[in-house]
Amino acid sequence: KLDPDKHSIAYYHAEQMPPPDHLEPFPVDRKQALAAKNKLETPKQALARYQSGKATPEHYKPAQIEKV
Repeated sequence: KLDPDKHSIAYYHAEQMPPPDHLEPFPVDRKQALAAKNKLETPKQALARYQSGKATPEHYKPAQIEKV
């Protein structure tokens, strides 16, 4: 088992991942991913948010690339 307090675990939320149709290399920021654990919610917190009608957090939404 990994102890999150003893290991550096990077969390890449949807906003940090390439869009599904993006075929080129996509830079990711590991330092930002390490800090992203502060945005995590437990399943109970997610259910409570959903049941209360609160909006989906922005970091759950995939990145969008402007098409030229």
